[in-house]
Amino acid sequence: MQVSGTTDLASKGQCTSDSSNVKSKGEIDDPSHLDIKVRCPCGSPLKTETLIKCDDPRCEVWQHIDCVIIPEKPMEEKPPNPDPFYCEICRLSRADPFLHTIGHLLYPVKLSITNIPNDGTNPVQSVERTFQLTRADKESLTKQEYDVQAWCMLLNDKVPFRMHWPQYADLQVNGVSVRAIDRPGSQQLGANGRDDGPIITSCTKDGFNKITLTGCDPRVFCFGVRLIKRQTVQQASQASFNLCL
Repeated sequence: MQVSGTTDLASKGQCTSDSSNVKSKGEIDDPSHLDIKVRCPCGSPLKTETLIKCDDPRCEVWQHIDCVIIPEKPMEEKPPNPDPFYCEICRLSRADPFLHTIGHLLYPVKLSITNIPNDGTNPVQSVERTFQLTRADKESLTKQEYDVQAWCMLLNDKVPFRMHWPQYADLQVNGVSVRAIDRPGSQQLGANGRDDGPIITSCTKDGFNKITLTGCDPRVFCFGVRLIKRQTVQQASQASFNLCL
C-alpha cells in the first residue's frame, strides 16, 4: 500500500551533501572533532579511517567510508559519494511510511563472506547475532499494531529507500526458519522492484533471541531487527511531512 505523496515528501526532504560530511583520518584526530559519533555496519566504533556523515540532521552519525561506499562490482573503482548520503537506519525510516520504528533491537550489521566456492558460483554470506526483548517491549507487543521485524538492505543500492535481501536468503529466529523473501531464490528483487521485511514476532521470546541470516550473493548487505508500530494513512503522511522539516 502506498499513499500518494508520502514517498515524494520523503525524497524532497533530502539535504544537500557537501565536503563537510567527509573527514579524513587527520581531521578526525583534531581535538575539535572529539564529539564525532561512529555507528558503522562493520561494528567498529573506531575513528581509524576516513569517515562520512549521514545527511539527515536528526541523525548525523558517522560511518567508515570504505564500509558503506562500495563499488557495484569488486574490480571496479569506488563510486562517488552519494549526494545526499544517508545511513542504513535513515534509509530504513524512509523505506515504508506505514511502519514507524519504535526501537532498534539489532543495529545494522554487515554480512560476512563465509565460503567462496571453487566453481565460480556466488559466495556464501552469513551473520549470526542475538537481540534482547525487554519487558517493556513484550508489553508493547501485546498491542495489535506492534511487531518485531527483521530487515535487510543492499549497502550500495542505487534505490536507497527500500529493503533488499540476498539471493537464496535463509533466515532463522531461535532455530525456527522464517520466510524472508517472497520470490525465487535466484531472483534479485521482489514485486515492484523491492523486498519486504518479515514479521518475526511469533518466533521471539522474553530475553535474548538468536537470529541468523545466510545468502548466496556477491553483493554487500546489512541486516537488522527493529520494533515497529503500524501507522494509519494520516500518520504516515504526517511522518513523511516531518522528514521535510
